[in-house]
Amino acid sequence: PNATQVFIIKFTISTEPKNYPYKIVATATEDRKEVYGSLRVKELVYKGVEIKAIQVSKLEPDKKGTIQIGIMNIGGYALNITTSLTLPEEWIIDKGAISKIIRPGKDDVFEFNIVPDKAGSYKLISTVRYDNTTLTRDIDVIVEIPVIPPWYLTWPWYLILGILKIR
Repeated sequence: PNATQVFIIKFTISTEPKNYPYKIVATATEDRKEVYGSLRVKELVYKGVEIKAIQVSKLEPDKKGTIQIGIMNIGGYALNITTSLTLPEEWIIDKGAISKIIRPGKDDVFEFNIVPDKAGSYKLISTVRYDNTTLTRDIDVIVEIPVIPPWYLTWPWYLILGILKIR
């Protein structure tokens, strides 16, 4: 007569943060018990970032170019995010790493000034760190040789050609 039993009741509720009242009615052959209560769902808070976009300017040997990495905080906390680039050894970069605090739901751009040493196709690595998490993304870039040689733009070729044409 005084025996007890344990029941597990599963139900689905929304993840919207608020109180969800419930009523449980248990009926046995002789007794009817009603239990009332409220289940409080707290705000779901997690940490995370997303690399939204990577933009690379036109890259030429021995000329400054830029790489911009757009990062969004998709979590529920402000995060101190550090971003760095791994480049070929001969390249020049203005900053080894950039750190910024990004608030939840906000994004920011991390910009690196680089100078490649020679033409070719390269794979760079973007590394994003926050808390104990590290994300990496490969960036394929092409360093091009300019079509018009730089010395051509510094000479008044139109005058020289004009003088030759007059003769």
